[in-house]
Amino acid sequence: MPTTIAGGLDVDDRRIHACATDARPERLVTANDHERDTDASQSRDDLLGRIHELQTRLDERERQLAEVLQVSARNEHEAVQRLAVAQSELSDQLSDLRFYIRAWDRRYATRAIWLWDGAMKRVAHYAAPVGTLRGQTLGYAGVTASMAVGAAAKLLRRTAVAVVSRGDSPGATATVKSQAESEAQSMATGYRCTDDAEPPLISVILPVFNALRWDADYLVEALRSVAAQTYGVFELIIVDDGSTDGSAAVVQQFIDEHPELAITFLRKENGGQSSARNLGAAHARGDWIAFLDQDDLWFPERLETVIPLLAPEVGLVYTDADTIDENGQLERAAIHMQHGAGGKQPKVCIEDALFEDVFVVPGVMTMRKDLFERIGGFDERLSGYEDDDLFLRTIQAGCRIDYVPVATLRWRMYGANYSRSRRMVDSRLYYWRKLVRDYADEGSDKTLARRITLRFFREFLTQCAMMLDEGGPLSADNLEAALELLPDLGAVDRGAFRLSEWAWRSRSRPAYYARWWFLRGLQSTQS
Repeated sequence: MPTTIAGGLDVDDRRIHACATDARPERLVTANDHERDTDASQSRDDLLGRIHELQTRLDERERQLAEVLQVSARNEHEAVQRLAVAQSELSDQLSDLRFYIRAWDRRYATRAIWLWDGAMKRVAHYAAPVGTLRGQTLGYAGVTASMAVGAAAKLLRRTAVAVVSRGDSPGATATVKSQAESEAQSMATGYRCTDDAEPPLISVILPVFNALRWDADYLVEALRSVAAQTYGVFELIIVDDGSTDGSAAVVQQFIDEHPELAITFLRKENGGQSSARNLGAAHARGDWIAFLDQDDLWFPERLETVIPLLAPEVGLVYTDADTIDENGQLERAAIHMQHGAGGKQPKVCIEDALFEDVFVVPGVMTMRKDLFERIGGFDERLSGYEDDDLFLRTIQAGCRIDYVPVATLRWRMYGANYSRSRRMVDSRLYYWRKLVRDYADEGSDKTLARRITLRFFREFLTQCAMMLDEGGPLSADNLEAALELLPDLGAVDRGAFRLSEWAWRSRSRPAYYARWWFLRGLQSTQS
């Protein structure tokens, strides 16, 4: 029976009441937790929604910013292009201005005042080294006198028109710049061979023909000078032009010793250096081509020196050169800058390559391959003066030519090379005929024909005198070649030639002294 306690509740009722009291708070805690969880979930969803909204707006802003940057970059690129076009137009205008100034100077030089001003300077330049009056009487008198006669004739006929202004020579001007000008223009166009730009591939072409007939070391030294280049992005193309000695074996040995080099070895029937170079250019993979003869040497920095100038608008880059003897000893350093070889350097118009020797041998040329192909490469009928001919046609093409007044070639001069061979005499005659035919209207333009002929007349006489003094067998050949030029010379020139011929052929005492004076003068012009 339940026990009754104070308060009117028995013991069992008290227990029931306590159990009910204890269970009631547990149900209240569970409900609150559920409500809080619901609120937290809703807040989290709201926060995620807000984050997603902000992320969407951020993506939209980034997209808009990217569009703005793209438009800005496009505008900047167009501005740079417009600036480059403006700079190019300005450069063309400056080139045209120099062209007209030079054309005016040429016309000015053919008028009467030139007889007293320009003539005196030219007489001092040409005649002083050969003993003034003695040298003029025995050889160079014809040069200065003919220029004076030609100028007077032009003045009387009122035809003082320079070759640069002739309508039949389109594109005859060339914006030949010095190294400083070319570098400045390259900077203006934004071109530089930097680490970010892909360095251009240069194809080096080296023709070989019976290289062992004089000294086998010449060919080996030439090949090693290519391998020693500080600029390494090049290929070497060796063309054996029908050698009958062991030249091919020397080349093959070099190839075996240098597996790291990209070398192509081609063999053909003998056709001359020009045809060998053309064949090598046809197999070239580079955008630029350079040349080296089998007995010459490159300085290690030869290619590296011209690399900064190989811009898209440039067609040809050439440098100065040193001359060495058969033993490799230096004879003349910087033949352009220090010795005036080829006259004025750089060449600025077609007349500079038409009326005087260029002295730009293939070993100092670096030429764009597409330009080389467009102008027809080397004239294969020439085995001497093919470099002058190529340079002249490059000027006619109207492309930009840059000059670096730094010697990069060691040009070997010795008795067995082409410059002192019968083949050179024949090539010089052929080139003279070609220039008279193409630039003097088949000789009908007597003034131009005479100026062109004077260049070769003087060269034949110089070679004749040098080889006579050295006891060379080609002295008579050069004299006979000079005889063929006489019909295109004036009366004064013909008289000077006959006097010189007498001095060379006669055994009299006056002729002996005349010959001695003339030889000494010619030797001084070669130093």
